[in-house]
Formats: sequence, structure tokens, C-alpha cells
Amino acid sequence: MGLLADHGQKDTLLERLERSLEWSLGADYGAPVLENSNDKARHDRLNHRLVAEQMRRQQNIETIIAMAYRKAESGPEIQNDAASVHDDWMAHFLDFSGMIGDEDMQAVWADVLVRETAGPGQFSYGTLQKLSTLTPQQMDLCRRLVRLSFPTGLLFKLARPVDMDAFGLLSEHIEQLKNLDLLWKDDDLNVSFLAPSKGLTLDFTGADLVFRHPERELFTFHVYKLTDAGRELTLLMQDGPVDPDYLKALGLFMKSEGYDFRLKIKNEE
Repeated sequence: MGLLADHGQKDTLLERLERSLEWSLGADYGAPVLENSNDKARHDRLNHRLVAEQMRRQQNIETIIAMAYRKAESGPEIQNDAASVHDDWMAHFLDFSGMIGDEDMQAVWADVLVRETAGPGQFSYGTLQKLSTLTPQQMDLCRRLVRLSFPTGLLFKLARPVDMDAFGLLSEHIEQLKNLDLLWKDDDLNVSFLAPSKGLTLDFTGADLVFRHPERELFTFHVYKLTDAGRELTLLMQDGPVDPDYLKALGLFMKSEGYDFRLKIKNEE
């Protein structure tokens, strides 16, 4: 962006602020300029600002589209009568994506466009808006969540919240995901599976976790639950298997509750 001084040089805070505004607004916004201004000068700066803003948006949109083209080159063929991306959805996509200048986040938006083109209806307007507010660091947190999540949008709890620390999800991260409306805020959720044969297979991405109990036919787990936006965003990051160490920890926790378990890594079958 050209906002930082050359290596070895220093800025005053005022100089840094002036240069930041000049880059963002497309004109000289130094304090002396504003103090000795008039309507014509403001009109000129207005034009510069509008052009600068729209040029940045256009550059961001074109960069994302170019990334989407590269991703689509290896995509599947689509029938001519298949549904197309809705015009209103595309308008929302362009509106939000025009604000995205970070290269890593642009790649995420390109993936959204490709996936929605392949199968319209995967990403709601609300999810697009939510995605537009996420930072790269928050997206990394979402990726850690995906590495532990069950495909239906569940995150199985271990014995203690601190036990999740080893897998990159600290208690503060859980709260952050809740505040981002990616996890439900309720801490007392559970899910039950009916298992008449007294056996249950949880089909994770890349692995099966098999439980048995000598007496029970209803298997209950304490969970966090992903919101609709959280589940839609995980579609962008389901490109690898679940963490097998986490599944082993989950199995050992359930063993302490009276269950037997077996972990089967699918590519090792």
C-alpha cells in the first residue's frame, strides 16, 4: 500500500496519518490543505475520492474473478439446464467482495463464487455479509474449527474445556466463534443418536469413530453447534481430514463414560 516509511526512516504520527489518508482518499489531505480549503477544492477532492474508492473496488473484484477463473479451470462440467447464479446474489457478492483487498481473503471469496456457480444456493446473503467482516486471523480460527467438526455442524466436547487447547481451540477461541455468530451461544447443548444394535459409527471427514456400549441404545454427546453461517463457511475449508488425535481424545473421553471405541482412518483401510 505504500504507507510505511523506507527502511531506517521514521514518521511522525501526523505524517503517517496524512499519508494513509492520501492513499485511501486519492488526494492530498494534509492539515494545511484542509485549513485553506474552498468549495472547488472540496469538489476536486470529492471526485478524487470517488474515483479512488471505485478503482480499489474494481481492482479487488477483478482480482477475485481472475482467481475464480483459475479455480474453475479444473472444475466439473455443468449441464446447460442447471440453475444459474441468481442476479441478486451476484449483486450482493460484488458489493461485499469489492471491499476485500487481502490476498488470502480474496482467495476465499473466489472459492465462494466458484462453489455458488457450481451449485447455487450454498451461501446466503447473511453468510456473504458475515464473511465480509472476517479477518484472515478469524478465517484461520474457522479452519481450526473445521479440522475438529462433524460434517453436520457439530463440535463434540471433551471432558473439560481446557482439553480442547491441545487442538488449537482455547476457551477464548470458543467465545470468539460465538461472538462471531459462528457457534451457538448455548453451552448446554447435547445430541443423541439412536443405536438399536448398541453400536454407532460417526462418519467424520477422513475417519470413522465407532462406539459401542453393552447396555445403551441411545448415545448422547455434549456438543457445540455451528450456526447456519458457520456451517456455510465450513464448506470453504473442508479440504482435509479431521484431526485424528482429537478423535482419539474424544474416544478416550467416551471410554471413561463406559463406551468402547475404535478409530478407523479411511485412507488406511
